[in-house]
Amino acid sequence: MITPLQAKPGKVLGHVRFMTADTAYSVLGQEEYDPRLQKKKREVELAAMGYAIRYEQRRGYEVRDVHEEDLGYDLVSKKGSEEKLIEVKGISEGDEVELTPNEWKASRFFKDKFFLYAVKDPLGQPRLVIERPPLALDHYEYVTHYVVRVH
Repeated sequence: MITPLQAKPGKVLGHVRFMTADTAYSVLGQEEYDPRLQKKKREVELAAMGYAIRYEQRRGYEVRDVHEEDLGYDLVSKKGSEEKLIEVKGISEGDEVELTPNEWKASRFFKDKFFLYAVKDPLGQPRLVIERPPLALDHYEYVTHYVVRVH
């Protein structure tokens, strides 16, 4: 006996805009690139990381920087049998930080050990805000990826 298939409508998450190579330059080429802004972002990130590391060390934790391993968190902080997995974000203005999909997954998977350290104004008068999972998701944004053909 053959069972009939039933289809249910899915949840609408958003709309997708497909671009071809012909239209990509006219649409995507309008974005501004500012090397000074990229440099400032990096300075904010480094200052926030330094602040978070010093904060943990002052509390007696041994801190290891693992941000280049792309694990979904930046620091492993240990004291005795306690272990924290810390994602560090620097905020020069506003009150939002962006998490990568990997960081979001790590916050959900390691929820008992995961910490989000948001360092506000790390280049001036730093103030640390610590968040724990479940993190309050404000909204999500689609990320544009650029596919380039190599010959």
